[in-house]
Amino acid sequence: MSQAALKNESSATPVPGESQETGALQRGLLLLELMVNAGRALTLTELSELSNLHVSTVHRLMQTLMQSEHVFRDGGKRYYAGPRSYLPLSLYHPFNVLRRDSYETLRTLRDRFGVSCGLSVFIGTQRLVVELATASDTLSPYYQTHLTSPLHAAASGKLLLLNFPTEQRQELLGPAPYMQYTPHTITDAKAVERELALTAERGYAVSLNENFKGISAVGAPINVTPQRAVGSITFAGPSHFFTADTVLEMGTLARQAADLLALGSPGVKAVRHQLGF
Repeated sequence: MSQAALKNESSATPVPGESQETGALQRGLLLLELMVNAGRALTLTELSELSNLHVSTVHRLMQTLMQSEHVFRDGGKRYYAGPRSYLPLSLYHPFNVLRRDSYETLRTLRDRFGVSCGLSVFIGTQRLVVELATASDTLSPYYQTHLTSPLHAAASGKLLLLNFPTEQRQELLGPAPYMQYTPHTITDAKAVERELALTAERGYAVSLNENFKGISAVGAPINVTPQRAVGSITFAGPSHFFTADTVLEMGTLARQAADLLALGSPGVKAVRHQLGF
């Protein structure tokens, strides 16, 4: 849930039958998000103003969060998010193992083409960036940990869609015509299916100015079975880098790198086990 949604939830009229525990959890998550994003320690008054919660409520939640060591308080009675809030995963968690396994590969690919290269994990219908080698170009796309780019207009989204049968893909995409983000966005349902068939055939996905004008991407799936990928390796950057010849080379090298990870990476095997397939 986003910070805005949590704020609305905190100030909304309670839904009849909603448990106090659920409300407290939502408010606690809101406060953690505020502290993580603030980049500095916050007072009770500041947290109260930012969250639209009463000071007494904030104080009570802070006591609980301090007990679990998600929050700490300094000598000036200001609160800041603790290490558990910033780094909740063990260094030996499958996602962190995969990050280390992919580190050199992503940087080599970035240096080869001069655009950002990232590794995402597919968790159900969601995409999580676990490692990213960013380019120095000022027009390089901004990444968040949770990718929310439209599935039909993003390279990683097209690869995720291939994890599901046609009927489920249609449910994920919703009714056609799909949202158009640029003149290059594919909005027709049959055209999207043709694009996915081409993606599966060549082994990599392409998004040329489909989500943002001037930004393009090429990605390859990290397949653990012929029909199932645990994630993807994706290039993204200014569209002038993505000529026809370069797209072919990017797709080929991304596919080779993804295949090598799928075959030899302990991280991929751990993530596969973590995700239950």
